[in-house]
Amino acid sequence: MKKHWHGMILVVLGLTHGVVAQEAPVASETPAVTAETPAAQEEVVIARVGDETITATEFARELHYRMEQIKAQSGREIKPDLAMRRALMNELIQDHILSITARNAGIEVTDEEIESEFQQRKTIFDSEQAYQGYLEVLKLTEEKLKEHMRTQIRVQRFVEGKTASLTASDEEVTDAYALLKSQGNMTRTKDTRDLQVIMLRAKGGTDES
Repeated sequence: MKKHWHGMILVVLGLTHGVVAQEAPVASETPAVTAETPAAQEEVVIARVGDETITATEFARELHYRMEQIKAQSGREIKPDLAMRRALMNELIQDHILSITARNAGIEVTDEEIESEFQQRKTIFDSEQAYQGYLEVLKLTEEKLKEHMRTQIRVQRFVEGKTASLTASDEEVTDAYALLKSQGNMTRTKDTRDLQVIMLRAKGGTDES
């Protein structure tokens, strides 16, 4: 028997009850996140989810990250349209709903766990200068980065706890794969790179690494 990850969708939908999201109109243009982005932009709230907020800086940072992912995978730059921005906003709202729900469920992550994970992730950078450059471009402080990590780990543990008992037979997995394949979702339509290759290049590797 295998873990049935599709059940996670049902769990997430069930968690949205009682959490109110207030969203401002999504602008067709969002300022790029650069070293020159004014620090005051971080205070501009564009959506509220329960007791948490989504700021213009957070939105621009995530949009910048997505664009870099697409560029790494497709080898070309694209300009995000309104539909892409709306989709990202919806994802951020869902992320915050999960964050609130996991926090309210009492999921704890210790400082020692955060520090251990932080040191492990930091090894992807060739130097301290490269790491500081990363923080500067995304307008992050080390403290803020660790806050994000704590939220990610808390949510991961919460979701894993809710989906641990969800299983699917080999036949169900095979049928689901066949359905996705028939819809063309299991075929690469463009020349893309796997995450492992991208991570190797981030450390200074090459395509031959």
